[in-house]
Amino acid sequence: YNTSELKNKIKLYEKNIEILESTDLYKEGNLLNYNYSILAFFYNKNGDLKKASLFKNKHLKYMEARYGLGTSKYINALISLYELYYDQGYYDNALEVFLKVKETIDLESFYKDDDQGDLKFYHQLATIYYKNNDNDNAIKVYKENLSLIKSKRSLSNNNQTKDDLLRWEVLTLSDLALNIHNKYYTTGNDKYLDEAEKLYLQNIKISEISNLESIQRDLFITKDNLTAIYISRSKFEKALPMIEENYTSCIKSYSEKNEKCLTQMITLASVTSTFDLPKSIKILEKFLDLEPKT
Repeated sequence: YNTSELKNKIKLYEKNIEILESTDLYKEGNLLNYNYSILAFFYNKNGDLKKASLFKNKHLKYMEARYGLGTSKYINALISLYELYYDQGYYDNALEVFLKVKETIDLESFYKDDDQGDLKFYHQLATIYYKNNDNDNAIKVYKENLSLIKSKRSLSNNNQTKDDLLRWEVLTLSDLALNIHNKYYTTGNDKYLDEAEKLYLQNIKISEISNLESIQRDLFITKDNLTAIYISRSKFEKALPMIEENYTSCIKSYSEKNEKCLTQMITLASVTSTFDLPKSIKILEKFLDLEPKT
Protein backbone atom coordinates (compact mmCIF):
# COMPACT_ATOMS: atom_id res chain seq x y z
CA TYR A 1 0.00 0.00 0.00
CA ASN A 2 1.13 3.56 -0.67
CA THR A 3 0.56 6.33 1.89
CA SER A 4 -2.68 7.52 0.27
CA GLU A 5 -4.13 3.99 0.16
CA LEU A 6 -3.21 3.39 3.79
CA LYS A 7 -4.90 6.60 4.93
CA ASN A 8 -8.06 5.66 3.02
CA LYS A 9 -8.02 2.17 4.57
CA ILE A 10 -7.58 3.68 8.04
CA LYS A 11 -10.54 6.02 7.54
CA LEU A 12 -12.69 3.16 6.27
CA TYR A 13 -11.96 0.89 9.24
CA GLU A 14 -12.29 3.74 11.74
CA LYS A 15 -15.79 4.35 10.33
CA ASN A 16 -16.58 0.62 10.47
CA ILE A 17 -15.54 0.52 14.12
CA GLU A 18 -17.58 3.61 14.96
CA ILE A 19 -20.69 1.93 13.51
CA LEU A 20 -20.02 -1.48 15.08
CA GLU A 21 -19.34 0.02 18.51
CA SER A 22 -22.77 1.66 18.41
CA THR A 23 -24.53 -1.71 17.97
CA ASP A 24 -24.78 -4.81 20.16
CA LEU A 25 -21.06 -5.45 20.75
CA TYR A 26 -21.44 -9.15 21.41
CA LYS A 27 -24.09 -10.07 18.89
CA GLU A 28 -23.32 -13.13 16.78
CA GLY A 29 -21.79 -11.94 13.52
CA ASN A 30 -20.40 -8.69 14.92
CA LEU A 31 -17.05 -8.22 13.15
CA LEU A 32 -15.62 -5.71 15.59
CA ASN A 33 -12.76 -8.01 16.57
CA TYR A 34 -11.57 -8.27 12.96
CA ASN A 35 -11.88 -4.53 12.41
CA TYR A 36 -9.83 -3.78 15.53
CA SER A 37 -7.03 -6.13 14.43
CA ILE A 38 -7.01 -4.93 10.82
CA LEU A 39 -6.97 -1.26 11.85
CA ALA A 40 -4.09 -1.98 14.24
CA PHE A 41 -2.25 -3.60 11.33
CA PHE A 42 -2.80 -0.59 9.03
CA TYR A 43 -1.65 1.86 11.72
CA ASN A 44 1.44 -0.28 12.23
CA LYS A 45 2.05 -0.32 8.49
CA ASN A 46 1.68 3.48 8.43
CA GLY A 47 4.26 3.89 11.20
CA ASP A 48 1.80 5.05 13.87
CA LEU A 49 2.84 2.55 16.54
CA LYS A 50 0.93 4.34 19.32
CA LYS A 51 -2.40 3.99 17.51
CA ALA A 52 -1.51 0.45 16.43
CA SER A 53 -0.91 -0.50 20.06
CA LEU A 54 -4.15 1.19 21.13
CA PHE A 55 -6.30 -0.84 18.74
CA LYS A 56 -4.35 -4.03 19.33
CA ASN A 57 -5.13 -3.76 23.04
CA LYS A 58 -8.75 -2.86 22.30
CA HIS A 59 -8.89 -6.01 20.22
CA LEU A 60 -7.52 -8.21 22.99
CA LYS A 61 -9.83 -6.74 25.66
CA TYR A 62 -12.83 -7.12 23.36
CA MET A 63 -12.01 -10.77 22.63
CA GLU A 64 -11.68 -11.50 26.34
CA ALA A 65 -15.02 -9.81 27.10
CA ARG A 66 -16.79 -11.44 24.16
CA TYR A 67 -15.47 -14.99 24.37
CA GLY A 68 -14.15 -15.33 27.92
CA LEU A 69 -10.55 -15.71 28.99
CA GLY A 70 -9.15 -19.12 28.10
CA THR A 71 -12.03 -20.28 25.91
CA SER A 72 -11.29 -21.92 22.56
CA LYS A 73 -12.78 -18.97 20.65
CA TYR A 74 -10.63 -16.53 22.60
CA ILE A 75 -7.48 -18.62 22.03
CA ASN A 76 -8.27 -19.05 18.32
CA ALA A 77 -8.82 -15.30 17.98
CA LEU A 78 -5.47 -14.66 19.67
CA ILE A 79 -3.74 -17.18 17.39
CA SER A 80 -5.31 -15.48 14.35
CA LEU A 81 -3.89 -12.17 15.53
CA TYR A 82 -0.48 -13.81 16.07
CA GLU A 83 -0.58 -15.26 12.53
CA LEU A 84 -1.50 -11.86 11.09
CA TYR A 85 1.52 -10.21 12.70
CA TYR A 86 3.79 -13.15 11.82
CA ASP A 87 2.78 -13.23 8.15
CA GLN A 88 3.41 -9.49 7.85
CA GLY A 89 6.83 -9.74 9.51
CA TYR A 90 5.92 -7.92 12.75
CA TYR A 91 7.68 -10.52 14.85
CA ASP A 92 7.86 -8.44 18.04
CA ASN A 93 4.08 -8.05 18.05
CA ALA A 94 3.65 -11.70 17.11
CA LEU A 95 5.78 -12.77 20.07
CA GLU A 96 3.83 -10.56 22.46
CA VAL A 97 0.54 -12.10 21.32
CA PHE A 98 1.88 -15.66 21.37
CA LEU A 99 3.13 -15.23 24.94
CA LYS A 100 -0.40 -14.11 25.78
CA VAL A 101 -1.63 -17.37 24.25
CA LYS A 102 0.91 -19.31 26.33
CA GLU A 103 -0.32 -17.64 29.53
CA THR A 104 -3.94 -18.48 28.76
CA ILE A 105 -4.08 -21.79 26.90
CA ASP A 106 -4.79 -25.21 28.37
CA LEU A 107 -2.88 -27.30 25.86
CA GLU A 108 -4.45 -30.61 26.80
CA SER A 109 -7.97 -29.24 26.43
CA PHE A 110 -7.30 -27.07 23.37
CA TYR A 111 -5.57 -29.87 21.43
CA LYS A 112 -7.73 -32.73 22.74
CA ASP A 113 -8.31 -33.94 19.16
CA ASP A 114 -4.70 -33.48 18.03
CA ASP A 115 -2.10 -35.62 19.78
CA GLN A 116 0.70 -33.57 18.20
CA GLY A 117 -0.83 -30.17 18.87
CA ASP A 118 1.47 -29.48 21.80
CA LEU A 119 4.50 -30.13 19.55
CA LYS A 120 3.20 -27.62 17.01
CA PHE A 121 2.57 -25.10 19.76
CA TYR A 122 6.05 -25.32 21.26
CA HIS A 123 7.65 -25.31 17.81
CA GLN A 124 5.79 -22.06 17.03
CA LEU A 125 6.95 -20.61 20.35
CA ALA A 126 10.59 -21.50 19.69
CA THR A 127 10.37 -20.17 16.13
CA ILE A 128 8.93 -16.80 17.15
CA TYR A 129 11.72 -16.46 19.72
CA TYR A 130 14.18 -17.16 16.88
CA LYS A 131 12.50 -14.57 14.64
CA ASN A 132 13.07 -12.04 17.44
CA ASN A 133 16.78 -12.99 17.62
CA ASP A 134 16.24 -14.54 21.06
CA ASN A 135 18.35 -17.62 20.45
CA ASP A 136 18.63 -18.50 24.14
CA ASN A 137 14.88 -18.91 24.65
CA ALA A 138 14.51 -20.56 21.24
CA ILE A 139 17.19 -23.13 22.11
CA LYS A 140 15.56 -23.84 25.48
CA VAL A 141 12.13 -24.49 23.94
CA TYR A 142 13.51 -26.50 20.99
CA LYS A 143 15.40 -28.76 23.42
CA GLU A 144 12.32 -29.28 25.58
CA ASN A 145 10.22 -30.03 22.49
CA LEU A 146 12.83 -32.47 21.19
CA SER A 147 12.62 -34.42 24.46
CA LEU A 148 8.82 -34.44 24.19
CA ILE A 149 8.98 -35.70 20.59
CA LYS A 150 11.34 -38.54 21.50
CA SER A 151 9.16 -39.50 24.46
CA LYS A 152 6.00 -39.63 22.32
CA ARG A 153 7.79 -41.65 19.65
CA SER A 154 9.12 -44.22 22.11
CA LEU A 155 5.60 -44.76 23.51
CA SER A 156 3.81 -45.00 20.15
CA ASN A 157 2.91 -48.31 18.48
CA ASN A 158 1.40 -46.63 15.42
CA ASN A 159 3.72 -46.58 12.38
CA GLN A 160 2.13 -43.44 10.87
CA THR A 161 2.47 -41.62 14.17
CA LYS A 162 6.09 -42.74 14.47
CA ASP A 163 6.78 -41.41 10.96
CA ASP A 164 5.12 -38.08 11.79
CA LEU A 165 7.17 -37.81 14.97
CA LEU A 166 10.36 -38.63 13.07
CA ARG A 167 9.63 -35.68 10.77
CA TRP A 168 9.18 -33.52 13.85
CA GLU A 169 12.49 -34.76 15.25
CA VAL A 170 14.40 -34.00 12.04
CA LEU A 171 12.84 -30.53 11.77
CA THR A 172 13.51 -29.70 15.42
CA LEU A 173 17.10 -30.93 15.32
CA SER A 174 17.77 -28.67 12.32
CA ASP A 175 16.15 -25.63 13.92
CA LEU A 176 17.95 -26.25 17.21
CA ALA A 177 21.32 -26.55 15.44
CA LEU A 178 20.65 -23.35 13.47
CA ASN A 179 19.97 -21.38 16.65
CA ILE A 180 23.07 -22.79 18.34
CA HIS A 181 25.14 -21.89 15.27
CA ASN A 182 23.77 -18.34 15.52
CA LYS A 183 25.12 -18.17 19.06
CA TYR A 184 28.61 -18.55 17.56
CA TYR A 185 28.06 -15.44 15.43
CA THR A 186 27.05 -13.38 18.47
CA THR A 187 29.69 -14.74 20.87
CA GLY A 188 32.59 -16.03 18.75
CA ASN A 189 32.70 -19.09 21.02
CA ASP A 190 33.71 -22.24 19.13
CA LYS A 191 31.78 -24.47 21.53
CA TYR A 192 28.60 -23.48 19.69
CA LEU A 193 30.09 -24.67 16.40
CA ASP A 194 30.96 -28.00 18.05
CA GLU A 195 27.45 -28.43 19.42
CA ALA A 196 25.74 -27.43 16.17
CA GLU A 197 27.97 -29.75 14.15
CA LYS A 198 27.09 -32.73 16.37
CA LEU A 199 23.38 -32.01 15.96
CA TYR A 200 23.63 -31.74 12.16
CA LEU A 201 25.63 -35.00 11.98
CA GLN A 202 23.03 -36.67 14.21
CA ASN A 203 20.28 -35.38 11.94
CA ILE A 204 22.04 -36.58 8.80
CA LYS A 205 22.45 -40.05 10.31
CA ILE A 206 18.74 -40.23 11.21
CA SER A 207 17.71 -38.95 7.78
CA GLU A 208 19.96 -41.31 5.82
CA ILE A 209 18.53 -44.43 7.47
CA SER A 210 14.96 -43.17 7.19
CA ASN A 211 12.75 -44.60 4.46
CA LEU A 212 10.57 -41.48 4.35
CA GLU A 213 10.78 -39.78 0.95
CA SER A 214 10.11 -36.29 2.36
CA ILE A 215 13.06 -36.58 4.75
CA GLN A 216 15.36 -38.06 2.09
CA ARG A 217 14.42 -35.36 -0.43
CA ASP A 218 15.44 -32.48 1.82
CA LEU A 219 18.53 -34.10 3.33
CA PHE A 220 20.68 -31.77 1.23
CA ILE A 221 19.36 -28.82 3.28
CA THR A 222 20.76 -30.28 6.51
CA LYS A 223 24.04 -31.05 4.76
CA ASP A 224 24.12 -27.49 3.46
CA ASN A 225 23.72 -26.22 7.02
CA LEU A 226 26.60 -28.46 8.05
CA THR A 227 28.79 -26.95 5.35
CA ALA A 228 28.07 -23.54 6.93
CA ILE A 229 29.77 -24.87 10.06
CA TYR A 230 32.83 -25.85 8.03
CA ILE A 231 32.85 -22.45 6.35
CA SER A 232 32.69 -20.77 9.77
CA ARG A 233 35.78 -22.80 10.69
CA SER A 234 37.42 -21.88 7.33
CA LYS A 235 37.57 -25.60 6.45
CA PHE A 236 36.82 -24.95 2.79
CA GLU A 237 38.46 -28.17 1.62
CA LYS A 238 35.89 -30.09 3.71
CA ALA A 239 33.00 -27.87 2.71
CA LEU A 240 33.52 -27.95 -1.08
CA PRO A 241 32.80 -31.64 -1.86
CA MET A 242 29.73 -31.55 0.37
CA ILE A 243 28.42 -28.41 -1.33
CA GLU A 244 28.95 -30.02 -4.75
CA GLU A 245 27.03 -33.09 -3.57
CA ASN A 246 24.25 -30.94 -2.11
CA TYR A 247 23.84 -28.97 -5.32
CA THR A 248 23.59 -32.16 -7.39
CA SER A 249 21.03 -33.61 -4.97
CA CYS A 250 18.98 -30.42 -5.08
CA ILE A 251 18.77 -30.48 -8.88
CA LYS A 252 17.68 -34.14 -8.81
CA SER A 253 14.95 -33.39 -6.27
CA TYR A 254 13.80 -30.11 -7.79
CA SER A 255 15.40 -28.37 -10.79
CA GLU A 256 18.24 -26.00 -11.70
CA LYS A 257 15.85 -23.05 -11.61
CA ASN A 258 14.38 -23.90 -8.20
CA GLU A 259 15.04 -21.19 -5.63
CA LYS A 260 16.62 -23.68 -3.20
CA CYS A 261 19.04 -24.87 -5.88
CA LEU A 262 19.91 -21.32 -6.94
CA THR A 263 20.82 -20.60 -3.32
CA GLN A 264 23.01 -23.72 -3.34
CA MET A 265 24.67 -22.45 -6.51
CA ILE A 266 25.68 -19.16 -4.85
CA THR A 267 27.25 -21.07 -1.95
CA LEU A 268 29.04 -23.35 -4.40
CA ALA A 269 30.46 -20.38 -6.33
CA SER A 270 31.60 -18.70 -3.12
CA VAL A 271 33.53 -21.71 -1.79
CA THR A 272 34.85 -22.68 -5.24
CA SER A 273 36.43 -19.22 -5.54
CA THR A 274 38.86 -20.20 -2.77
CA PHE A 275 40.35 -22.89 -5.05
CA ASP A 276 39.43 -21.99 -8.62
CA LEU A 277 38.37 -18.42 -9.38
CA PRO A 278 37.64 -18.90 -13.13
CA LYS A 279 35.38 -21.88 -12.32
CA SER A 280 33.62 -19.80 -9.69
CA ILE A 281 32.96 -17.05 -12.24
CA LYS A 282 31.46 -19.60 -14.67
CA ILE A 283 29.11 -20.83 -11.93
CA LEU A 284 27.99 -17.26 -11.25
CA GLU A 285 27.46 -16.61 -14.97
CA LYS A 286 25.26 -19.71 -15.13
CA PHE A 287 23.40 -18.46 -12.07
CA LEU A 288 22.66 -15.17 -13.84
CA ASP A 289 21.22 -17.12 -16.79
CA LEU A 290 19.03 -19.30 -14.55
CA GLU A 291 17.74 -16.78 -12.01
CA PRO A 292 14.19 -15.49 -12.56
CA LYS A 293 14.08 -12.22 -14.46
CA THR A 294 11.74 -9.59 -13.05
